[in-house]
Amino acid sequence: MQGWYTNFMGPVATQGFSGTAFFRALDELAQLERLAIIEIEGHAISDEIALQFGYEPAVQLSYVVDLSREDPAIMHRRLHPKCRKAIRLAEQFGVRAEDTDDPAFAAELFDGYKEILRRKNVHPAFSVECPQLVFKFLKPADLLFAIQMRDPDGSITSTGLFPHDDHSVYFAFTGSRVAGWKHFPNDLMQWSAMEIAAQRGIRIYNMCGYGRFKSKFGGTLHEFKRWHKCYWRSAAWARKAYEFQYRQRLRLRGFFH
Repeated sequence: MQGWYTNFMGPVATQGFSGTAFFRALDELAQLERLAIIEIEGHAISDEIALQFGYEPAVQLSYVVDLSREDPAIMHRRLHPKCRKAIRLAEQFGVRAEDTDDPAFAAELFDGYKEILRRKNVHPAFSVECPQLVFKFLKPADLLFAIQMRDPDGSITSTGLFPHDDHSVYFAFTGSRVAGWKHFPNDLMQWSAMEIAAQRGIRIYNMCGYGRFKSKFGGTLHEFKRWHKCYWRSAAWARKAYEFQYRQRLRLRGFFH
């Protein structure tokens, strides 16, 4: 439950998906396993059927960027002027982007992620195994951009995991060394991910969240629905209390306003 802003956690479906059969199976599973709560989010879910089976929606906000393979200048013009300036300065400083196959990348990303959180006295909600597994399974299948930014001296200053399919790329994890921020690597990393994805013919970049930083890259703010159903009354109260406490902590730490 720590990942309130993680989009599209399932179900994953292709053809022949029956929402009625799926939700009926979830109810049966919850009864069999004595589940207190189920929470899902995905494109295949019908609002009508979810409501029919007693699920409640929670709105998730995310910036979605249209990518242009034919004319990258279109994407560049959509960037906020301060973002374009940051990208230009990063390039002038000599910061460069790499899409790496090095498995050590995941550990570096996690260390950088912890460094960011320490500034706000927040602990990671997951272990290093999470980015390691994403890298292990998606990179060999050519379903992941693992982008690392190198400072002029060659040191890695920012990292990001961007899972993708043939249509969309997603912003999953990021890490950053605070000492390198003066060279604006994070702005250039996002722009590099957009360029790489556009060159591959990918049309959509879903940033999987919102905030001041993500608002700079020319996207539009979309609403997605996460659905949950509490099978125990105590679970419903616990979920509300947890969400309130989690949002208050993030607000105090300056994650969002």
